[in-house]
Amino acid sequence: MRPYRPASFLRRLVCRSISVSVLALLALASGFARAHGAAPTVVDVLEWESEAPTLVRLSRGLARPDGEAWRYICPTRWGGPESPLVGSAGGLTVVAGLRGLMEVGSDGLTTALAVSPPFDSVTARSIASEGDSADGDVIIGLTTQGGLLSLAPGAPTLLLSLQPPPDAVVFESASRVLVASEVDGTLSIYRVRLGTGTAIRDPDLVTVPYDGTPIFVKAGGADGATFWIRSATQDGYRLDRLAGLGDPISRAGDGSGGSEAAPRAEQVTLTPVTTSADPIHGPVNISASSPAGLGGDSGTYVVISGQPHRLTSDELEPLAKTERFSCLRSHPALGLLACILPDLKRYSPTSGLGETVVALAELRPPSLAGLDDTDTQSCKYDWLDVAVDGGFPADLLLPAEWNDSVPDEDPRSDVAGSGAGPAVAASGDCQSAYGRRNTLPLALFMTLVALTIARRRRNT
Repeated sequence: MRPYRPASFLRRLVCRSISVSVLALLALASGFARAHGAAPTVVDVLEWESEAPTLVRLSRGLARPDGEAWRYICPTRWGGPESPLVGSAGGLTVVAGLRGLMEVGSDGLTTALAVSPPFDSVTARSIASEGDSADGDVIIGLTTQGGLLSLAPGAPTLLLSLQPPPDAVVFESASRVLVASEVDGTLSIYRVRLGTGTAIRDPDLVTVPYDGTPIFVKAGGADGATFWIRSATQDGYRLDRLAGLGDPISRAGDGSGGSEAAPRAEQVTLTPVTTSADPIHGPVNISASSPAGLGGDSGTYVVISGQPHRLTSDELEPLAKTERFSCLRSHPALGLLACILPDLKRYSPTSGLGETVVALAELRPPSLAGLDDTDTQSCKYDWLDVAVDGGFPADLLLPAEWNDSVPDEDPRSDVAGSGAGPAVAASGDCQSAYGRRNTLPLALFMTLVALTIARRRRNT
């Protein structure tokens, strides 16, 4: 005997299924295709294990490896947006979504983290991670109101309130961060020391006229890290190098055992490097002592107008023209990695593009584990949006694995039970005849698949 499910619950389930189907059909209709513009693509690697990426950022959502493929993590998991602020260090990944700060597990499931003040997609300004320091793995965040929060390790806590509210933060070390704030055309950069149970703001390192919203870029090298400021301006994009940073003398009482009353004065300057009409990617560094550097690819690299350049003493050297880059990353063993729509590939300044490290074609549908029926339908639509725009095979639009589970009964949907008689639809309720309640969504989905195949044949 089939288990009884309350009528209103079934109507809501059918309604949500139909909604996903109709939206998917609209996405394929003439004049409405590519509703979100560009096709999905790999845009970043967030976590590595040995020489293999274990978490990648897509233009819509995230993905983790699943055997030889990649398992999509839908934005519904954190309530959106499609491309959120993400911090990752030491195997811990946090996302600032509409539902608040969420931890993303190795299985792609999310867990809400309590934090005060709120740190979500509305209130979060910046996230910085430090996962390569011997001092430990640390994630820190800035809110739009100027709150500096420790997000990991341990429970998220407020460290310091900074005014005016800063724009960007980056780790100088596990115990120090650099903070940038642009207000009315003036850029200020200063250091905050992260002591045990306290944080101390130091005086400004540099204050200069500036046009744009700053973003820190940290490129490590054999002689230590180099820090850059990258920003979008009214006329395009600019890149500046932060020069003159030195190791400061510890301030008394900051938990580091120092005895000086103030940090050492440093001759810090902001040196212009280049401007561009297109987004600038990088800089990144390949150390001469790393496996990739020993192969002859050591140096500092940046992408200007979609093409790679070598950066030497603030001078740009164009490299051999190649396919357009939409991101640039580095790895000590793999060397340079470039986003070549829609994949992530290895790149060598001497030999050009190499093997594909992450292929979008290997993306597979998301797990629906742990989602209620509303989020299940929303996550399915997230996937349909990506799969259709990515030109995936029709059999991936509605994978068989999705048919193996039936949503649990919602105990709050009805209180009358099986003896209450036929339910009456409320005004505006989505309802179909009982005999057809499972066939209508199926018919709409079949139409979706047919339209997808037909459209691809017209485009070939």
